[in-house]
Amino acid sequence: MRTRAFQLAILLLDLVVGAVAITAGNYIRFGPEILFSPNAFWVQFTGATVFALLVPPPVYYLAELYDTRADFTRVRWLVRLAGAIVAAFLFLIALFYWFPSWKMWRAVLFYEALVYVPALVVVRVLVSALRNRRRPRNRALVVGLGSRAGKVVEFLRERPETGIQVLGCLSRGAEEGDSGAAALEPVGTCADLTSLIQQRGVRLVIHTGFEPSDPCIAPVLEAKLHGATVLEDIEMFRQIEQRIPVDHIDDVWLLVQNGFNVLRRPMWQRVQRLVDIFGAALLLLLFSPIMLITTVAVMVSMGFPVIFRQVRLGKGERRFNILKFRTMKRDAEESTGPIWSAGASDHRVTGLGRFLRRTRLDELPQLWNILVGEMSFIGPRPERPEFVEELKKEIPYYSIRFVVKPGLTGWAQVKYRYGASVEDAREKLCYDLFYIQESSPALNLKIILRTIQTVLFHSGS
Repeated sequence: MRTRAFQLAILLLDLVVGAVAITAGNYIRFGPEILFSPNAFWVQFTGATVFALLVPPPVYYLAELYDTRADFTRVRWLVRLAGAIVAAFLFLIALFYWFPSWKMWRAVLFYEALVYVPALVVVRVLVSALRNRRRPRNRALVVGLGSRAGKVVEFLRERPETGIQVLGCLSRGAEEGDSGAAALEPVGTCADLTSLIQQRGVRLVIHTGFEPSDPCIAPVLEAKLHGATVLEDIEMFRQIEQRIPVDHIDDVWLLVQNGFNVLRRPMWQRVQRLVDIFGAALLLLLFSPIMLITTVAVMVSMGFPVIFRQVRLGKGERRFNILKFRTMKRDAEESTGPIWSAGASDHRVTGLGRFLRRTRLDELPQLWNILVGEMSFIGPRPERPEFVEELKKEIPYYSIRFVVKPGLTGWAQVKYRYGASVEDAREKLCYDLFYIQESSPALNLKIILRTIQTVLFHSGS
């Protein structure tokens, strides 16, 4: 609730800044009479005013500028804000062109920008600075000294925006043995938990799982009964990062977990299939001119074949041929064999191919894969069989991703960079597991919006 309230407050501030900038732009251009006469600008230019107010917030949302982690005291967030402002104004200009009766005078738009840009930057920086200063800090202790505990400590210390301050780790006892134990210095044992909570104001206890005979169970339970929040590390990553660390789970965890509605509810699968059919048919129709132009461009620059076919694994590890516009030279893997990915410097990718990959136009033929039921709009990335056998050996529970159809986009694709190694595949599986567990219309909509943001701002995979 606190997060939603903060996001709503930022949205209202953006609208206020927009309204002030529009008023100032009209005042500078036309003088005070435009504000108080019967032909006041909010009457005379109603459509333009509505456009100018309502277009920027969706663009900012796609750029993740309403994310609670956004900190505009840092340069990278200011750069992202600048890019989003430019995109919003370009979209506004396009709308004014398409709806000439609702256009805004160019001078007004210019003066509005002069007021809007610095005002929005100042407001965002001030809000971030104030929030950083007053951000509540949840003091936390981590139970354990092993590698799992080390990952928790490292994660939270690298992300102060979570509001969690790790005070240290507690040893489970003299017999605790783990290859990562030497990396952490304990602040005490589990027997000291109650006193540490009282002395240091600890509000959160994070543990890495318990065995039935674990001596830490009793003191952690006592801490919970006296008001401390107790979280397993898996749940912490699920709540904060929306991913499930695959190296931390086991068969028992999977057995007792709720969710996984995409597997248990046939009606949800039927609805998703209907959305895939109608969505793919509609997009094939809408994008047919672009696909025709792309076909001609590939044919002229690279010759035949225009469509690239490659074997991938779908639901149940069934093989199918994925379709893409060709972006690489003919017989590109003849000498190299299957490799993880084609990077920006890969000599096999042509100039046109780099453009198609950057704009995601090369993936438009996959709409046919969706239409015939081999893929879905949303799901794990379809993987090549040459890599799957290796990944199954290296990554636990890798086969779980094949219980659903692969997707044109997905949670892992929008949350993590393009995978090019076993470790990348491991990290992406963490997000795929979260999607399979939490699959819902709301999450699907979020993935679609994030995909649009990925295409526009070139983030994600």
